[in-house]
Amino acid sequence: TTPGQAFVGDLRSTSGLGKGDGINNHTGKWLQGNVKSPMEYIQETEPIKVEGPVVASYGSDDPALGCPVEYINLRGTSYEAPAVCKYTGNKYYSEPHTWLAH
Repeated sequence: TTPGQAFVGDLRSTSGLGKGDGINNHTGKWLQGNVKSPMEYIQETEPIKVEGPVVASYGSDDPALGCPVEYINLRGTSYEAPAVCKYTGNKYYSEPHTWLAH
């Protein structure tokens, strides 16, 4: 075995990189063929309108997935200039006139 392997042929620690497919980095695995990268997909999404001055961005309802909760201040945001979650890339905005309802 090699470092990181539990048994001969164990590719879990490398995600199979450099093991005969000619791909030597994780970005190369994402960009195989003529497909968009995850970053391109998230950049194309529309900003999410939120009622109130703060949003909790958490990525997934399953606690085993997603990312840490990030509370994002939406003051000064707009559809054209949204706040962006540093973990998920989701974009959020709020309109100040909706804050009084909370």
